[in-house]
Order: sequence, then structure tokens, then C-alpha cells
Amino acid sequence: MTGVDPDALRKLNAFVAETNVKDFGLRWIQAGSLYVVGSEDLSYYHQVELVFEDFAHVNLPREFSSPRLRLASAHEALAPAHLRSDPELSTFVFETPDAPGGVFFVCACRLRIEYGMAYHYRRTPLQPGERIAPWVDQAG
Repeated sequence: MTGVDPDALRKLNAFVAETNVKDFGLRWIQAGSLYVVGSEDLSYYHQVELVFEDFAHVNLPREFSSPRLRLASAHEALAPAHLRSDPELSTFVFETPDAPGGVFFVCACRLRIEYGMAYHYRRTPLQPGERIAPWVDQAG
């Protein structure tokens, strides 16, 4: 099973290559979902959100730059053995030139990719296509 359409990965990689969205980071875990966001400025907002749903394993640095995302091939043994044999999980590989090792991964059932401006603070009025990041109202 693959947890994402390959065209979605191509679109994401093109987006990273063609825009100034180069900085990515782990931002939130909620209800079995891991949120990785990308932006020109991770302090205030992000423009792309990768939501790994029902994730089982993560091997990513907290922040990294200019990743290329792909599905692991059948021959790559990146994930722990007990996860590689789970037919529900896909291994998503981040290739990033700036981090030691350069290859990182997430094992998850699905990947949802959302584009658009998401602010890391409350703000009004929001313009069409803008939103507040999901974790902002969860802080307490």
C-alpha cells in the first residue's frame, strides 16, 4: 500500500525547488499525526504542511532544509524490520543535503499535503486561503 499519490510527491518537490520555501521542521504531534511544516520563516508562518497520519516511526532532525521527498524502494532497509513487514505502512524518505547523513524517514499509513499560508499566532482578519496553524489554539 502506498499512503500518497506519487503526483503529490512530484508537486511537493517542484514546490520546494521553485519557491523560497526551503526551511522545514517538526512542529506538532496530535492524535497519531506528525506535522512537518515548510516555510521561508518558520518562526511566524508556514506555506506547506505535511501531515503523516497514523505514523509509527520518525527519524528526522528537528529542522532541515531543501528536502526532496520520495517513497522508499522495496530494496531500502531504512525502517525497523517489524515496520517494513506492515502492509499498512509506507516509508517516506527525506533526502536533505544540509543535515549529517542526508537521508531521513517517516513510517506512516498516509501522507496529506496542504498548501497555503498558515500563521503560528492568532491574527485577524484572515485573507482567502490563509488560516491559523492547528496547534495555535491548542496551546495552554
